Amino acid sequence: MRTVLFLLCLLAVSHAELTPSERELMQQLGPDTPEPILLWPGKPPQFLENAAPEVIAENQRIRSVSVPTITPYLPPKEKNHGMAVVVCAGGGYGGHDWKTHVVYAAQVFNPMGIAVIGLKYRTRPPHLLPNEGIQALTLFDAKRAMRLVRHRAAEWDIDPAKVGIAGYSAGANLAMNLAANFDLGDPAATDPIDRLSSRLRQSRACQRDAAHLPHEQIR
Repeated sequence: MRTVLFLLCLLAVSHAELTPSERELMQQLGPDTPEPILLWPGKPPQFLENAAPEVIAENQRIRSVSVPTITPYLPPKEKNHGMAVVVCAGGGYGGHDWKTHVVYAAQVFNPMGIAVIGLKYRTRPPHLLPNEGIQALTLFDAKRAMRLVRHRAAEWDIDPAKVGIAGYSAGANLAMNLAANFDLGDPAATDPIDRLSSRLRQSRACQRDAAHLPHEQIR
């Protein structure tokens, strides 16, 4: 997993009721695009009731995110190694460069037997927060994403001990934030997902280009 995440960095509950922007993005990316999954059923904590709708901007960038999700890009079963990387796209906390970061990572690593879980964390706008505020909110999303991946691990043939995180730009900031501020879950929580750990096996924030290394080098 450590080598997988290093190379990825060098690359520079229930199904969600899809928003119009999510449907548009899925149409743009093709029929094989997996459906996103809500981090929380219903409205997430700190939900903005009057938030502007999500939009798909130029180059399939997602903006104005108020409902966080994960999207599981799973490898072929016959190649699956049981490893997963939660990928946080960049965008200055103002959006997600989804195709360039998440989809590209999945195209590279799925054939190698590694699951890529795209995290669509909340952005500003609509959350009009200072740096400390948006970092705290997105950390909340990232912790829940790690827990949810572990909750779905058996379904997705993932080893819960082999889940890491990587990101680009603001997504790299979020990945490092989680690496420094994970928790082990709340054993008294009523939601079984919240009882799970948000600790990651490895985290990386790097640059592009090692996606072209041979498969043997990510073992």
